[in-house]
Amino acid sequence: MVMRGGMAAAVLWAALFPADARAAGAGGALPADAPGIAVPLDAAALQQAQAENALRFDIPAQPLPEALTAFGRQSGWQLTYPSPLAQGQRSRAVSGRHTPAEALNILLGGTGITWRPAGDRAVTLTRIEDESGAMTLNPITVEGRASTHQAEIGNLPPVLEGTAGQIARGGKLGVLGNKDMMDTPFSQTSFTAKFIEDRQATYIDDVLRADPSVVIGQPASTGFYNVSIRGFDSNPSSYLYDGLPGLSLFQLESTGSLEATERVELLRGPSGLLNGAASPTSGTSIGGVVNLVPKRAEDEPLTSLTGSYVSDSQVGAHGDVGRRFGKNKEFGVRVNGALLAGDLPIDHASRDSRLAVLAADYRGDRFRLAADLGYQEMHTQGGRFQLGVANGLAFVPSPPDTRTNWNAPTEFNDVTGYYGALHGEFDITGGVTAFIKAGGAQTERQSAFSSRQINNVDGTLSAGNMIGFTREMHNWTSTAGARAALQTGPVQHQAVAAFAWQQEYQARALTTSAIPASSIYNPNLATVPATLAPDLDDTRKGFDAELTSFVLGDTMSILEERVQLTVGVRHQRIDLTNYNTTTGDATSIYDEDTVTPMVGLVVKPWQNVSLYASYIEGLERGQTAPTGTANAGDVFAPFTTESYEAGVKVDFGRFAATLAVFQTTLPSAITDPATNIFSVDGEQRHRGVEVGLFGEIAKGIRLLGGVSFLNAVLTETAGGVNEGNKALVPEWQARLGAEWDTPFVEGMTLTGFLSYASEQYVDQANTQEIPDWAQLDLGARYAVTAYGTPVTVRFNVTNVFDSNEWAGPRFGGVVARDPRTFKLSVKSDF
Repeated sequence: MVMRGGMAAAVLWAALFPADARAAGAGGALPADAPGIAVPLDAAALQQAQAENALRFDIPAQPLPEALTAFGRQSGWQLTYPSPLAQGQRSRAVSGRHTPAEALNILLGGTGITWRPAGDRAVTLTRIEDESGAMTLNPITVEGRASTHQAEIGNLPPVLEGTAGQIARGGKLGVLGNKDMMDTPFSQTSFTAKFIEDRQATYIDDVLRADPSVVIGQPASTGFYNVSIRGFDSNPSSYLYDGLPGLSLFQLESTGSLEATERVELLRGPSGLLNGAASPTSGTSIGGVVNLVPKRAEDEPLTSLTGSYVSDSQVGAHGDVGRRFGKNKEFGVRVNGALLAGDLPIDHASRDSRLAVLAADYRGDRFRLAADLGYQEMHTQGGRFQLGVANGLAFVPSPPDTRTNWNAPTEFNDVTGYYGALHGEFDITGGVTAFIKAGGAQTERQSAFSSRQINNVDGTLSAGNMIGFTREMHNWTSTAGARAALQTGPVQHQAVAAFAWQQEYQARALTTSAIPASSIYNPNLATVPATLAPDLDDTRKGFDAELTSFVLGDTMSILEERVQLTVGVRHQRIDLTNYNTTTGDATSIYDEDTVTPMVGLVVKPWQNVSLYASYIEGLERGQTAPTGTANAGDVFAPFTTESYEAGVKVDFGRFAATLAVFQTTLPSAITDPATNIFSVDGEQRHRGVEVGLFGEIAKGIRLLGGVSFLNAVLTETAGGVNEGNKALVPEWQARLGAEWDTPFVEGMTLTGFLSYASEQYVDQANTQEIPDWAQLDLGARYAVTAYGTPVTVRFNVTNVFDSNEWAGPRFGGVVARDPRTFKLSVKSDF
């Protein structure tokens, strides 16, 4: 493109000295050699814009001057405007395929700014009231309807450039709403539906195992599921569904299918202010929390069908249909259905999972509504369970081959869940949005399994009990509040006030049956009595719990959001009553409350560099002194976990890198051996460093992964026993995925993924250790158009070398890793 001298000088000056350019106003003065303000163009983007009407835009919500710069580069349009016009303004996010005109309308929505043509692919921006002849913004956009930047519905953070759509630029930060990664004073990774598809990740452990801060305690093949994040137990019952707790199969520590999931958002560290306390019955979310974002209907019609095969003989199908309706596509419907059933590559083990989810939404000018109805079912037969290790064992015996199964073929775990959620938003003004969310779920689990212990170095498994366990849970949850964008002098505010409520009810029944001794190398398989697992009608009330909280927060920013300070406080009340499942009598009543604060700072010395530091607390139910202690019956207030974190994030455009340094301390209950007094005076401290890498390092070559170092120590223990010892997690973990778009076959991508974990102890005395391990996965995908239909074929092999080293689950002991597994899928988009 050839520009006249004045315009070229303006472009050059704005590019080299953006601060000077923005400081000038319509009535102000620029330096003599800076004749005006313009957004610089990218020649390649201009050629692309001239070649096609619709382009792909990935512009996150951000200060308007930066958003306009990004628009100019991605569209090839020339924008000219007086700098005060954009100062203090914030853009809306633009994602997906739009014409440049549509994208600009979305970007400027709600700012009071419009545009008019000023030549070939050149426009001038002005206030609506200043230009009677300007092209005013249509309050209804055709595709990619705009919404206020504090909205959540229809306002997902865009994907990170250079990641082939697999990683998003940000995610939900609890009550603070969706945030771009550069504006977040925490460490977070958001895996997209594209990542789920390309990894052929049917269950959530297939996704989280890509992160170096995560340890998979039990893989999905067991029928159960647990993980640790940053070395702390992260109970899956605390996982969120679109920000709401208790609405998935994870509520019963089972694993759910991901076919209806748009994003898996991993937020590391405690989140007491952001998400509130974890369920008082679900353990903890101190190490981090996972939020599942449901799929919604996209602007373009979608009809896809995927057929899949997983060794040994699992066959599956997944259908995904989405449509939008109405004059301006206000109404959306998306339906997902999936089935996967067959034998696992583990001896006499099989799995059957099913899913059906309906998602509907409405996107109006000021009102938005989203609803979800879901059903999931999972049946695992002969799942291979984790093993304990007896105290005093000189060493942990070597594992058998990866296929050997010490659990009986008649052991099982059946889980069924029904859930629904409703989410509404209303823009009271251009800067104030009210929101409400509500949901409910019923989950049922019936299982029979043996929990074994290795009690000899020759691999002998002790005699024990087969456990029959049945549980039914009901969850109701809601949150309501408002987010506001306002300005006081030079300070911009993103404020929030909200109230949250959650209620849980659980009924359960348990039976046992003796089983003989066995061996990990030559299992003696017990038979499960037909009547071992109680019927649902035999369950009795075990507990009911209610959590209520009120939260206030504000993100204050100056210098066009280059400096952001977030502060907030949440008052949380936990009310829990436990019952004797035989007599029905209440055995304990817990009703306590506390306050958890948070402060976070983000500083951007350069637009693509974000420095951050934060302090936040996690909240857990306090304990009651047990019978036999000197202060039996004393109830302790909810205890708080303190976490400090600092880091840096760098966005190079098509590649991003992150570094986080953190310390988290977890209080724990101990009984003083001298006084026999029970107290919350114990402590476990985790200090760590995490490095994350995402994006394209060379044309067609992408990396995704990172490295984690964790120094987890028992700092205060009862009587000093084991004090100073290591916690039961590996110190080093590495995850590195690589992709190569081959130049010799168009549409072909080769993939590889390497996992590593260092040695770790499996007992708190630090006398029993399992060695380090590494695993290699390989794969390929091929995208082609066959008879006018886009088709993608994916083939993956996990654990290529069939490595059989032990891994360490969250509570100590050992677990066998899954054997070499082949995955094949074919997806057609009609």
